[in-house]
Amino acid sequence: MRKLSYVSGFGAAFFLSISLLFRYHHWPWRSALYLIGIVCLIVASTTALITARRHISRKPVLYKVRIITGYVGCLFIVSGSIFKMLQFVPANIQLVVGTFLLIFVFLPLYVYELYYDNMVLEQKVMERTKELSAALDDLTSAQSQLLIAHEQSEQARKKSDELLLNILPAEVAEELKTNGSSSARQFDNVTVMFTDFVNFTTAGETMGPYELIRELDICFKAFDEIIVKHNIEKIKTIGDAYLAVSGLPIPGAHHATQMISAAMEIAEFMRLRRIDKREQTFDLRIGVHSGVVIAGIVGIKKFAYDIWGDAVNTAARMEQSGVPGRINISQATFDLVCDTFQCTYRGEISAKNKGNLKMYLVDKALTPLL
Repeated sequence: MRKLSYVSGFGAAFFLSISLLFRYHHWPWRSALYLIGIVCLIVASTTALITARRHISRKPVLYKVRIITGYVGCLFIVSGSIFKMLQFVPANIQLVVGTFLLIFVFLPLYVYELYYDNMVLEQKVMERTKELSAALDDLTSAQSQLLIAHEQSEQARKKSDELLLNILPAEVAEELKTNGSSSARQFDNVTVMFTDFVNFTTAGETMGPYELIRELDICFKAFDEIIVKHNIEKIKTIGDAYLAVSGLPIPGAHHATQMISAAMEIAEFMRLRRIDKREQTFDLRIGVHSGVVIAGIVGIKKFAYDIWGDAVNTAARMEQSGVPGRINISQATFDLVCDTFQCTYRGEISAKNKGNLKMYLVDKALTPLL
């Protein structure tokens, strides 16, 4: 409807202008063009009125002037045309007044309204563009926040994985994440090491509690670095005792050699520490045994990877029957490392709940160790 009004208005202006240009010429089509122009004006006025009723104009005064001018102009032209056909005297005056109102009042107001509507439309487009731009900025901000949250989640996951790997072996941690649980496994060929500080209670009487714990922390951190270097699995510390095992969770043929090498480094560290700190540190006993263990996780709260079996108990007896500053090993371990390390046979020594057990002290490596 609005498009029809626009086309009719401009058509009226065109046809009426042409007919007025040839007013004093006897052109046969002048009357037809004039009539077409009148019809276009009537159509434009009518459709503009209908459109205006549907869409309230923001300029009601100008709208009313335009509508009244359109109808008055059409009335003058129609009446003038009728009077002219009847050859009445005022016909030309009515035609001129009607044409003037339509061309110089109605059409300019009509064009202004179109211009004003176009300005309003452009303003709405600009406002909508700003809204879309703001929405795009919000979306970009949300995406950035989502990316930051994802990065934070990844960092938290990495920290969680690092913490889990600090508690469990990598293979067990992966199994726990994948399956939600980890089943215990038997390992037939492993080497277990127990260490214990000989004079820990006595040192506690001469050292302050903070100095005692600090010295214990320094020693255990050094032990951790050494066993990691030799691909050995730390199990736990129990008071001033340190438990580690070689050959699990990934079995290896050189588990005994790896453990003795690590034990020698630990013993050397404590020897040098003892020389430097004297009574402000500890003497150390080390016991090693090779055999079969069961390893896994038990419980659901504060769980930890642990090992069980006779090999663990025998390693503890090796430590308890050992010599401060030396590495005491069982017959089973000696049989695995006798070609690599020189050892001194101590004979059969009684061990609690074990009877007499053959024991050896490790002296030195027979070949340079890697």
